[in-house]
Amino acid sequence: MARFHTVVRCPLTVQFWLLGLDARRGDLERRGFLRAPAPQGSSLYTLGPLTLHSSGLTLELSGGRLRFERRRHRFSLNGEVLPASRGLELCRPFLLDHERWVAGRYGVAYRWEQLRAYRLPPPIRRNVPVWTAYLGPERVQAAWLTPLLGVGGRPARRTLWQPFGASF
Repeated sequence: MARFHTVVRCPLTVQFWLLGLDARRGDLERRGFLRAPAPQGSSLYTLGPLTLHSSGLTLELSGGRLRFERRRHRFSLNGEVLPASRGLELCRPFLLDHERWVAGRYGVAYRWEQLRAYRLPPPIRRNVPVWTAYLGPERVQAAWLTPLLGVGGRPARRTLWQPFGASF
């Protein structure tokens, strides 16, 4: 019998890995996140309506509390499960704000340099194109895309490149 497993295509897989690097470097606190002990696991980092933890995120919105559980790759709003595409849409502006801050502080190519500096675990490596698409072409500079894309802007490896919307 053949064995297989479902590979979750989620830009937050990469985003949380990068946020972990930011936490270790002290960049979350430099940006203004308040660090507090958590009952379990890593610390909580809060900036305005956004709270980050290694297990996921919580976002206080006008419509209620959005939660993302990393382990299950599940979003909920006020306890009601949301489609992943809707959850990603709701948290995207807050994550883009952070990425703009990082790019402003360290330069546009900094995130790509981080991704190249480590031997990425397979789930991270597989989701880099999904994460890049999630950021949106208006936010991503050519310096980030050059290693991912081939000549003429076509994907270098079509098997890895999927538009953000097609992943969920």
